[in-house]
Amino acid sequence: MDQQVSRLDREVHTLEHRVTVLESRTSGLPERVALVESAVSRLPEIERILATQGQQIQRGFNLTNGILIGAGTVWMIFQAGPEILKLLGGR
Repeated sequence: MDQQVSRLDREVHTLEHRVTVLESRTSGLPERVALVESAVSRLPEIERILATQGQQIQRGFNLTNGILIGAGTVWMIFQAGPEILKLLGGR
């Protein structure tokens, strides 16, 4: 009989420990769920902001690319201009 009581006491202790662990793991669950819900509700806004930033980056790249091509063209004209004039019959 004492063995059964001892075994039951150990099981009770184990179950109490497991309940305590579960309670400690789930104690902040409502706050975490609220935080996730807030983040999920902001997803469309975040996607819209990212799309706008992507468009701005693309415009900036295109402007920089155009500036570099224009500067390269002007540099080439100054460097190769006299040679082109000689080929066309100028001095």
